[in-house]
Amino acid sequence: MAIGKIKVEQLQSGSQPYGQFIKSDGSGNTIWGGVIDAGITFPSNPTGGTLYYRTDADALFHYDDSRSKWLTVKTLLYSCGRSNIQKNTSAYMYAGGAVQSSTNGFIMTHNGTILSATVDNITIMGTDRNVEFRVNDSAVNRVLLTITAGNKSATTIIADQNFSSGDTIQVVGIANGGTDFNNIIVTFEIGWRI
Repeated sequence: MAIGKIKVEQLQSGSQPYGQFIKSDGSGNTIWGGVIDAGITFPSNPTGGTLYYRTDADALFHYDDSRSKWLTVKTLLYSCGRSNIQKNTSAYMYAGGAVQSSTNGFIMTHNGTILSATVDNITIMGTDRNVEFRVNDSAVNRVLLTITAGNKSATTIIADQNFSSGDTIQVVGIANGGTDFNNIIVTFEIGWRI
């Protein structure tokens, strides 16, 4: 239930507000304006792209109909990597000079969802090779990317792996290929959810 409305001018990024508020006055002039509902409970039966400002979270959310959930408009990117992972060997990525493990990684401060992920390295793969973005080091609760033979990178923009506040995300190169990873860099994007 909405408890108020806020003006779009408060939500501008750079010189333009969010696109769904761009209107024409019919004579070629662009009018910026509109309001976004605000409150502590998301509206029921939203459509894709609906915006809502959660006053309790002090954040702007949008309804992602491809994932059937409310996610923050602002997303965060995490990055890590490793100089080498030998063929037929699994290894965790380094983050800020420290290696991730089954018990440490990126600790999440809020409930959220992994939305996208990329992996790149300088070696063209001779065989398929996997990278897992794991929640609490789970080989089940994860985003799996496969660099296929003949390629050096992979990406997904349709990831949908939930995690909870306090969970740890680790990134692991998996021992499933006959080609070394060299200078591997991975990124993943998250959106917060309530």
